[in-house]
Amino acid sequence: MKKISWFLELTTRSIAVGGLSILLFQAFLIVIDGVLRFTISVSMDIVRDVGPLATAVAVACCLPVVLMEGGNIIMRPFAGLRSPAAVRGIDAFASLFSSVVMAVLGVQFFKYAHEQLKANEITFMLGIPKYPFYYAIASIIILGAAAQLFRFVELAIIREGRK
Repeated sequence: MKKISWFLELTTRSIAVGGLSILLFQAFLIVIDGVLRFTISVSMDIVRDVGPLATAVAVACCLPVVLMEGGNIIMRPFAGLRSPAAVRGIDAFASLFSSVVMAVLGVQFFKYAHEQLKANEITFMLGIPKYPFYYAIASIIILGAAAQLFRFVELAIIREGRK
């Protein structure tokens, strides 16, 4: 169990670092675009064309690590009213619920990516296909659902004191 947890933590953190790198690179391109517009009145089409898709991928990259570290729905107001085992059960239920929601969301993104592929949707200016971005988002969300499901198993099956 510890090896699976270690692997999932490493994977989700690596994906989050990748997402933040995408945002950093996009910010760099925006600055370059602004300088080019100001100095020589030339814009970089890639900033307007691919920017929103890259931002969506970058935001999706942060979801699995948040879910893996327990940043989902946690019912702390009930902690003082119930026993630690009951609070753990509520947290397990919240993890399971979050996992199901993320899995449904991932499936919907896969369907949308497939529609983008069938329709041969491309970006307006550069003609870059959109579907790879949506497949990436769907895959990352499904990984988040798997991480959340693992967290549910940890909370529901592993007893308090054993980890």
